[in-house]
Amino acid sequence: MVTLIQSSVVTSPIFHISLALEYASLSEFLLIFPIVACCFCCCRLCGNCGGKRQQLQKNTDSVCRKYTFSGILFVSTVFVMVGTICIFINNENMTTTLNNIPDTAEDNLNDVRTFVNNTVNEATHIVTENFQFVQAALYRDLDNIAFLVGLTLKTDIEDKTNITNTLTSAYSLSDSLDNADAALSAIESNKTAMETAVTDLQTALTDVTNTLDAVFTTCGANCPAVGRPDYNGSSPDIDTSAFPDLSDARTSMDDAKGTNLTEEIINGEAEVDDIPDRVVRDSNTTREDLKTTISDLSDDLEDIVDQISDVNNRISGENATIDLDKLILDIKDYKEMLETYDKYRWYGGVGLASICLLVIVFDTIGLLFGIFGTSTSTPPDQRGCISNCGGIMLMVSAALIFIFSAFLMLLTFLTFIPGAPIHKVFCEPVTDLEELERYLTIYNDQQVGEGKYFFADIVLGNDTIPLTVTDALKNCKDGQGAFTAFKLDNRFDLADMLNYSKTLDVQAEVDAINVNLSSVKIYSSSLQTQLSDLKDAVNISFTDFYTELDSNITIVNLSSLADDLDAYADLIGEATAKAGIKAEANKLRAIEAEEYAYVESNVTALNTSVAEMDAVVSNIPTMVDNLDYGLQTADDYIQNNGSDVLRSILNTYANRLLGIIDSYVAFTDDAVKNQMGSCEPVWNIYNSLLVYTFCYNLMDCFNGFWFSLGWVIFFFMPSVIFSVKLAKYFRQMDRADDGLLDSDTPPPPSANGEKNPNAGLGQEPVSQDMPSKAKFWMRNNKVSHKDNVDD
Repeated sequence: MVTLIQSSVVTSPIFHISLALEYASLSEFLLIFPIVACCFCCCRLCGNCGGKRQQLQKNTDSVCRKYTFSGILFVSTVFVMVGTICIFINNENMTTTLNNIPDTAEDNLNDVRTFVNNTVNEATHIVTENFQFVQAALYRDLDNIAFLVGLTLKTDIEDKTNITNTLTSAYSLSDSLDNADAALSAIESNKTAMETAVTDLQTALTDVTNTLDAVFTTCGANCPAVGRPDYNGSSPDIDTSAFPDLSDARTSMDDAKGTNLTEEIINGEAEVDDIPDRVVRDSNTTREDLKTTISDLSDDLEDIVDQISDVNNRISGENATIDLDKLILDIKDYKEMLETYDKYRWYGGVGLASICLLVIVFDTIGLLFGIFGTSTSTPPDQRGCISNCGGIMLMVSAALIFIFSAFLMLLTFLTFIPGAPIHKVFCEPVTDLEELERYLTIYNDQQVGEGKYFFADIVLGNDTIPLTVTDALKNCKDGQGAFTAFKLDNRFDLADMLNYSKTLDVQAEVDAINVNLSSVKIYSSSLQTQLSDLKDAVNISFTDFYTELDSNITIVNLSSLADDLDAYADLIGEATAKAGIKAEANKLRAIEAEEYAYVESNVTALNTSVAEMDAVVSNIPTMVDNLDYGLQTADDYIQNNGSDVLRSILNTYANRLLGIIDSYVAFTDDAVKNQMGSCEPVWNIYNSLLVYTFCYNLMDCFNGFWFSLGWVIFFFMPSVIFSVKLAKYFRQMDRADDGLLDSDTPPPPSANGEKNPNAGLGQEPVSQDMPSKAKFWMRNNKVSHKDNVDD
C-alpha cells in the first residue's frame, strides 16, 4: 500500500499543486506574517500606524468609512465564525468516529467469524449431509435391485413372451386333462360293457339259429324250404372289434397323469417369479463392493470436511494463524487507550477552536461596543468608555491574530500534509471503484508488469490470471460466492475434486454383475413329455366309434323274424317241429326284450361317453400346441435374448445410479460456485471500514478540521486589517486637530462666553493667550499621516 501511495502521488499533479500552494501559504505565515506583525508593532510603538491616537474629523467621509469597515469586519467575522463552528463539529465528529472505530472493527471481525462459520457449515452441509442423502439413495437403489432390475427383466419377459397368459392357459389344460381322463375311463367302461352285451346277444342268437337248424333238419320234408323265413341274419350287426383300440390312449393318459401338470406349471411360474431374486443373489458381491467403495468415498469426504472445519482453528484458538478472539481483545484494549488519549486531542481541538472563538468574541463585542457606544457627532477625544473599549477589543483581536495565526497555520499545514494525500491517493480511489481500478492498473503496470496481476498472484499464486481487487470487490458486492468472485477455480480444480470416477466406477461395477439365466427353465423336459402324452391320449378316432355305433344292432328285425317263424309254423303240419319253431320265435322275442335291449342301452351309453370325451378333448390338442409354443418361446427368449435384455436393464440401472451421483456433483458444483460462501461480507467489511469509517467519517472530519483552520486563517487577514482600521473610529483620541474645521460649523462657546474656534473638532479649546507660533504649529501638524481619516 505504501508503494501504491507513492506511485499514485507521483502521478497526481493536483496533489503537487495543492502541496505547492500550501507550502507558499506556510512560508507566508511562518516567515512573512511574523515579520509584518513585528514591523506593525514597532511602527505603532514609534507613534505611527495609529500610535499617536490623533484623528481628523470629516463627518461625511468618516461615517461612510466606519460603517463600510464595520460591514467588512462583520462579514469576515461571520466567515470566521462559520469556520470555527466547523472546527468544533469536526473535532467532535473525529472523537465520535475514533470511538466507533473499535466497535466497527469488532463488528467486522465478528462478521468475518460468522462468514467463516457459515461457509464451513455450508460446506459441511453440502459435503456430508447432502452426500449422506446421496449415499442413502444409492444404498436404497442397490438394495432394491430386485425391483429395479429383476422385476423389470421379469416384466420384459412376460411382455415379450406372454408367458403369464400361457401359464394361465396351462391351468385350464390341467382341468381338461382330468376331464379327458374321466371321459376316457367312461368310454373304456362302456366299451367293455358293450362288448359283453354284444357277445351275449351273439350267443343267444347263435343258440336260436342252431336250434332252428336242428328242428328243420329233424322235420325234413315236412318243413319245406319254400316259405321258410331266413333266420341266418339274426346275428348282431355291431362289430365291437371295429372300435378303436384305447390301450395306447390309456397308456398315454396314465403317463400324462403320472406327472402333476399343475405342479409343473407352478414350477414354471416359480422360475419366472424367481428372476428378481436370482438377480439379487447373483449381484450380491458386486453390490457389496459398490457399497464399500461408496463408504470409502464418504470417508474421503469426511477428510475434506475436517480440512474445511480446520479453517475455524486458523482464525481462533492458541495455534490460530489469525486469532480473531485475540484481535477482538486487542481492539477492546485499543479502544480504552484511544478513549484515554483522544481526550487530549479533543482538548487541543477545543483549544484551537477557542482561540478562533476568542477572536470572534473580541471582534463581535468590539463592533457592538464601537457602533452602539458612540455617535458620529462625538469628537474623537470625547468618545465614551464603551466605544473606547470596543476599539481596544478590536485591537486585542488583531493582536490575537498576530500571535496565533502562524501557530494555527503551522497546525493547518501539519494536518494537511497527511490529510490531503490520503484523501487524494487513498480515499478517492477507495470510494470510487473505477478510480481504484485506474490506480491499481498504474501500480500493477509499474510494479508487476503489463499482462500480470499482483492480486491474482496473492490469491491464486498465478499472476497471469486476470483477477484484480476491483473485480473481486464488484463480485462480492453482487453477492457472488467466494469461489467465483476470487476465481478459485484457477487454484482448485473443482471438476477434478468432484470426479468420482477415479474412485467409483459405477458402470464397470454394474457391468460386472453376471446373472445366470441359462438355468432358468420354464419348459421342463418332463412337462414336454407330459404334454406329448396328453396329446397322444386324446388322439382317438371318434369317427370309428360313431360309425360303428350308428349301425343296427342286428341284421334283421328280431320281432319280424319271430312273427315270420310263427306264420311258417302254422303252415306245417308236423307238430313237434311246429312247437319247436314257435318256441324259438318266442325266444327271439325274449332276446329282443333282454339281450338286444341291453346292447341297445350300452350303445346309447357308449355313444354318450364318446360324445362327451370328444367334446372334452376337442380343444386339448390346440391347447397343448399353444402351451408348447408359448413355453418354448419363453424358454428360447430367456436363453437367447435374456442376457441382452438384462444388460440393457443394467445399463439403465447404472445410469440411474450415476444420475444420483451426477445430480449431487452438479448441485455441489453450483453450490460451491454460486451459493457457498457468499463473499458479500468481504464487500461489507471493505465498505464499512475503509469507505465509510475511515474515509467518509475519519478522513473527512480530519480534512474538514484543517480546511476549517485554513478557512479561519484566510478570513483572519481581512479581519486583522479592518480591525486595526476600525479601532481608531471607536477608540478615544488623545487630541484632535482643528486645522480642518468645517467653516459652516460654529465653535462652541468658551468658558467666558466666547466662541471656541476648535469646538467643532471635539478638541479642547485653544487658549486665547497661546502664542501664535504654537497655533501655527498645531494647524500645520494636526495628526500624523497614519492618523488621517484618509488612511
